[in-house]
Amino acid sequence: MAVNVMEAVAFGSICLMLYHYAVYPLIVFIAARLRKSRNTPSSYFPRVSLVIAAFNEEKVIREKLSNSFELDYPNLEILVAADGSSDRTLDIAASYADRGVKAMFEPQRRGKAAALNRAAAQATGDIIVFSDANAMYEPQAIRALVEGFSDRNVGAVSGVKIVRARNQGDTGFGRSEGFYWKYENAIRQAESRLGTTVAAVGEIVAVRKDVFRPFPASIINDDAYLALAVLAQGLDVRFAPTAVAEELASISEGDEYVRRRRIAAGRWLQLRYMSLLPLHRPFVMAAFFSHKLLRLMMPFALLSSTLASVVLSLSHPERAEYILLVTAHGLLFGSALFGMYQQNRQGVLQRLSRICYFLIRMNVGVAFGFLDWMRGTASPVWKKAAR
Repeated sequence: MAVNVMEAVAFGSICLMLYHYAVYPLIVFIAARLRKSRNTPSSYFPRVSLVIAAFNEEKVIREKLSNSFELDYPNLEILVAADGSSDRTLDIAASYADRGVKAMFEPQRRGKAAALNRAAAQATGDIIVFSDANAMYEPQAIRALVEGFSDRNVGAVSGVKIVRARNQGDTGFGRSEGFYWKYENAIRQAESRLGTTVAAVGEIVAVRKDVFRPFPASIINDDAYLALAVLAQGLDVRFAPTAVAEELASISEGDEYVRRRRIAAGRWLQLRYMSLLPLHRPFVMAAFFSHKLLRLMMPFALLSSTLASVVLSLSHPERAEYILLVTAHGLLFGSALFGMYQQNRQGVLQRLSRICYFLIRMNVGVAFGFLDWMRGTASPVWKKAAR
């Protein structure tokens, strides 16, 4: 009886991981390939308000504003939300007032969501684009986002997040993060072609102003909540593959881990808003479960399958399938351990090991994010990572 339970735990957990990481993406990729692509007109140019979240961003805000002035869009308003900043961010942004930049500031820091709410309330555009100060847009990005709104059933459009390594020789976590975002963008594009994606990225996401709902004060992942709020209104969230925002990878693995742990805590916190899910839309429900909710379960599935495989192999060493099972787990964790020390090494083996390390570290962040959520320490105000 105990063996049957352990087998169910081990193989059930493995099937869950395979479904989330491989089977679901494969299903939507194939289905999207079979569906005709949508042709959207390019003569739709509503007024757009670009809202830039900029807490203590003196190192990058000048570059971000220069990047914004170079955007190929005819009717653009730029707002900088510098609430709580204690550096020169506000002064730098305000110095561009003669070029139409609206610098907003209140001394109390209440978190990114609160700053975005204030800026959105003052935005005059029909479309609001939310961006981070360190996310640099390609010139056609706004046009590409706006094209998606030619369909009146579209409430929000998310662009592409590209993470670049900080130097050419970096084959470590920066490139691993970049690989992850290529994978994630591909899933979102496939979902979008099937009707709607269930995800958005805060670095480059647009929403109709009349559709936008203010973020709750406690929200951490504003982009995830925005997508959920749009879907709750019966509208779609589209992915614009030519709306590209690029940012550099985190300076250190420690900073990246803290960021992922905070985002993971925000995902757990978002469970309180599950009542917004549109139960009458089967594809949205299936995509949300497969793409978003299961990601929270992955650390526990990995831990369960590992422990169960160890128990099975120790209690029945004569069973070859149990030995293979525990060996596979050993190879995964061994590759991750090896990858921890392959920061700037070249070669296929080294890169694969770095991906294994990135995967394990990401799941550790989700697990500790769960603990932060349970302890009530997840907060919309966090320590800023170095640029």
